[in-house]
Parts: sequence; structure tokens; C-alpha cells
Amino acid sequence: MAEKIVNARVQNAYDTAENWNTNNPVLKAGELGIESDTGLHKVGDGTSTWKQLHYAGTDTAVVGALIEAAEDNMYALTPSGDEEDTAVLATVGSPKKGDIAVIKRVIAADKHSYTAYVYDGTKWEAADGNYNATNVYFDQDLIITANIGVQTVGSTGSKTLDTTGKNVKQVLDMIMAAEKNPSITQPSVSVTCSQMGNYEVGTQVTPQFSVSLNAGNYQYGPATGVAATTYAVTDTDDHESDQASGSFPQLTVEDGENYSISATVTHTEGAVPKTNLGNDYAAGKIAAGSKSATKGTITGHRKSFYGTTTDKGAATTSAIIRGLAGKSSGALRNGSTFTVPIPVGALRVLIAYPATLRDITSIKDVNGMNAEIKSGFALSRVQVEGANSYSAIEYKVYTMDFAAANDTANTYSVTI
Repeated sequence: MAEKIVNARVQNAYDTAENWNTNNPVLKAGELGIESDTGLHKVGDGTSTWKQLHYAGTDTAVVGALIEAAEDNMYALTPSGDEEDTAVLATVGSPKKGDIAVIKRVIAADKHSYTAYVYDGTKWEAADGNYNATNVYFDQDLIITANIGVQTVGSTGSKTLDTTGKNVKQVLDMIMAAEKNPSITQPSVSVTCSQMGNYEVGTQVTPQFSVSLNAGNYQYGPATGVAATTYAVTDTDDHESDQASGSFPQLTVEDGENYSISATVTHTEGAVPKTNLGNDYAAGKIAAGSKSATKGTITGHRKSFYGTTTDKGAATTSAIIRGLAGKSSGALRNGSTFTVPIPVGALRVLIAYPATLRDITSIKDVNGMNAEIKSGFALSRVQVEGANSYSAIEYKVYTMDFAAANDTANTYSVTI
């Protein structure tokens, strides 16, 4: 088909804004309606009335109003005399969020101070800026010609400090403070057991333990943060526990007893310590690991016994010896000295101690001018039990019988 060219002029619907709103027609789909007095136009959709249609393109008045409403205002304010800033700011009628006010004050003559405030929507906030000693940097090295702080110039007469790229705080630290690494106290373990001590053989003891971890210390902080993760507690009788506190089975103290409790605690790694200037010192960080300690010991001894009886005819038995009034608090040794009270009415004096010790070297009558009376005692050997009828061992027993009941209180001094 051959192409035809038609010369024509198209005229769109054209009327005043008032008439468009009064008549309120329905434009055909795609039909253009123009307001002759505003230049604004709408495009029909075939169903909506003029008032229901939106203007095509941009509503400059609306946009202008929005811009004006959102536009930040700048207020230059001058206080009267010593008027407070808050009072000066209150003179701004209806500030909007983002508005800025600058208060100008006379310092002296032509010198002025300027303080800026920003309105955050509810109140004025001072515009203090975002600058401090940690974000203001040197762009070149600093040269000093005199000693300052910890920096010394030396014989050259000047010294260049490596300050390029460092902030003000770092440079002041470099000048005024010598960095020092902290001392590190490693974690440690402690074991407590109040039952540890020296007991007479045959005594029954139930060991109760408590294990604690000292987290260590960084000289300049922070807290190490080291924490226990597992506990391994054992005793010399091969008992085990994975608790920080508890008790082990009752034991009967034996000859040669040397009971102890050991603990190993595994722990986490520590935080990174700081130098005296507050910088990280990663090399000093406490590593994860374990620490151990031992608490001891429970030991045993055989008591020695001494005293008097009012029956010199009875056989000397373990029970009679253990029933004597005098008892040693621990094991006696060669050279030990003790006194034996001799009360009125006594008929027999008994001194008994383990036969592993040497013979008595001296027995003196204290009230008798310390006369040596050892020869008046007879030596025998008797099997004597430990506490709670524990198995007996041989004792040396020295015995002296009086012809009649003792009528004057006395004291004997004995040396083994």
C-alpha cells in the first residue's frame, strides 16, 4: 500500500482550571486535557473524572512547597550582654529539624567567638564537631631541638620524631611516656583440706578438699578472664574426682602414713594484656593450659604415755598404758624431755614409748633436788595398740612401784 501523508493540526482539550473542575468531564483513554491558565495537564483513562485524575508530570508548586518546608535555615544571633545561649536560642520562633544557629559573642575589641547549634527536631544541640586527639593526624615528622619528656636530642642538636601518620595522642604518648610491657602473673591452683595434719596411728580421717584457680594478673590490666574448664583431683590412695570440691573415702592413719591430695585444673586462655600506655601486648597473653598443686600431708605417729596408777599389782597391758593421764601430742624423739606428775595416792609410775627409740637417759626427782632416780625403774617391753585398737607395736615400758601410796605430790623429769 502506498504511503499517504496528511497535513493536519491536532488541538487538545483546552480550558481554564476553574472550568475543568466545574465541568468535571471524563476524558477518553489517552485524551489530553490542558489548563489554559496554569499550563498543567491531565491524561484521561476513560473512566475517571477530571477531579479524580492526577496531574501529569511534576507539580512545581507542590515541589516548591516541599523544598521550602524542608530547607534548613541559618540563624545568626547576637546575645544581649551576659544572656545565656539557651535564652538566645529561644528567640528563634519555630525552628525545624536541621536548622543551624550561630551565636556571636564579643571576646575583646574585634575578637569574637562563634558557637554553632543544630536543631534536632526537639531541642538545640551544640555542634561540637567530631575532632579529638585520636583523629587529628600529623602529615609530617616533628623535629625537636631540646629535650622534651622522654625524648632526648643528644649531641646532634636536633632529633626527628617519626610522627607522620600518627594522631595527636600517639605523638604526645611518644613524647611524654615511655611504653613499658606489663609483668604477667600466671594462673595458679590451690588445694585446701583442713584434715591435713599429724595423727596418732589408727585415727580415722575423712579428707575433704576444695580446689580453686587463681586467674593470674596483668600488671596494667585488664582482668585476665582466665576460667577453669575441668578439674582432675586425686589422692595417694588412688581415688579420683572431677569436682572442684568434695571428699575422699575415710582412711585409717597407718605407720609411715604420707597422704596427700593433688589437683590439675585446665583453663582457658586470657585476654590480651595492656602496656602502661594502654596498648595491646599480645605476646604477654596467658595461653590456655593447665596448672597443678598438691596439698599434704596426713602423717601418722605413735604416742608416748606416762602417768601413775593406784594398783601396782595389775599386769601392764596396752589398755592400762593407753589409759595413763599423760600423752605426747606427737612422736617423741631421742633427746625428748617431758615431766610426769606424781599425785598423792599413786602406787605405780609408768613411762611407755615406742621401742624404736633409745633407752631413757635420765629420770630426775624434781622435788628431791633433781636427784637421779632412773635406777629405781624396771624396764620391760609391751605390745601397745594405736588409736581405735590399731595393730600394736613394741613399746619400752619403765615401771616404778612405791612401797606405800605416795603422800606428797611430786614431779619427775624424764629425758630419752
